[in-house]
Amino acid sequence: MKRKPYLNYTRLPMENAYNVRELGGYATKKGSVTIHHQFLRSENLTDITEEDKTFLIEYGLSGIIDLRSREEALIYPNPFRGNNAVKYINCPLITDGILDLRAVKEVGVSKEDIVANYEVTHTYLKENVKLRLEDGLEELEFSKPQWIEKAYDHIIEHYGSFKVYLMAVGLTKKEIKKIRRKLAG
Repeated sequence: MKRKPYLNYTRLPMENAYNVRELGGYATKKGSVTIHHQFLRSENLTDITEEDKTFLIEYGLSGIIDLRSREEALIYPNPFRGNNAVKYINCPLITDGILDLRAVKEVGVSKEDIVANYEVTHTYLKENVKLRLEDGLEELEFSKPQWIEKAYDHIIEHYGSFKVYLMAVGLTKKEIKKIRRKLAG
């Protein structure tokens, strides 16, 4: 697979991962655009190839926040865990879609763009999900817009802003400023 780590991809071309996406390229309320090569969102990376790993590091990957439960992370280990080039953190208390929602909202990305980004997950994974849910839980395989909208609205209603929410979940003002600087310049 031909790929170039210096290009700004929307969905990164991977051999064994189908939902590795950029959070760069979104318009902000201040008239700028979120920066590429700073934040990615992805599915389980357990089955990526060595070439995929090399590509991600060359693309700029330097840290991973794994949102899966500890059990799932043990059963399907992240290939970068223990890699000296990439800082790995397992943080199962954060819901999928919420971390990237918080990051891009903090720099002023519109709610509509955040919802649209979340919805794309099902499109990329629907034919490639290895773990199919059964027993009437198939609906959980989708990324329905109302789920992320509800999370978004909950944060605004209960915290007033994403900055206050980020501080409530343990980030410092300095860390929030660093995220904003990395994502929006």
